[in-house]
Amino acid sequence: ILKNKKLISYDFIDDIKSEKEKLSRDYNNIVLEKPKNLDRKFISKKSILSFSSLSKKEKNEKERSLNLSLPSNAEMGIFFHLIFEKIFKSKSFDSSNIEKIISKEILDTPFIEHFEKIYNLIIKTLNLPLLKNDFKIKDIEFDKTFSEVEFFYKCESGYMKGFIDLVFVHENKYYIIDWKSNYLGSSHKDYEIENLKNEMIQNDYYLQGEIYSKALKRYLKFMNIDFSKSFGGLFYIFLRG
Repeated sequence: ILKNKKLISYDFIDDIKSEKEKLSRDYNNIVLEKPKNLDRKFISKKSILSFSSLSKKEKNEKERSLNLSLPSNAEMGIFFHLIFEKIFKSKSFDSSNIEKIISKEILDTPFIEHFEKIYNLIIKTLNLPLLKNDFKIKDIEFDKTFSEVEFFYKCESGYMKGFIDLVFVHENKYYIIDWKSNYLGSSHKDYEIENLKNEMIQNDYYLQGEIYSKALKRYLKFMNIDFSKSFGGLFYIFLRG
């Protein structure tokens, strides 16, 4: 557990027993012995999985520009993730702070002409109601959040690794947020519930949710917290909707 960085992580690396090196006292003629126990098993790269490697849908990286919409390529999605990460690390939802973050990160990118659209989208998202009593994303307490949460755990097929966009705690419940920049169309109707469900299925996001939930469950178990009583749910935030 990376306590200092507040990250969820699991380490299954075996304890390494070191042997004393035997060197000749004659420093002009140092003799190195041949290493022993070279039959140790190491983790194969082929046995390390991630959601991206398991997802069956091929990603379409072609940029769309219908109705002057924001670019819908992978780079745009990465940029959104970066902005939200910076906002939560800055511990301020103040509009001037958000504007400053976007202004800094958008330099030398092809998105600079879309500054206003990106800013408005971020503000709209932070004001999105999530829970009862009109609890919005901007109401999340920074001291109860974990941004870009890394995980690595053993599974039946090998090892699973990845990053969770955001974990936050509210009223003793743990919630997961995943930002999605998927382009489904240029109108609000394109983002109605049935279309979102189809997008979830086509992109294997339910599988992704299971992977993330299992990672959180293992962390809570380590902390002696009952997952069944403490897990609030998982939110997929479709930013363009």
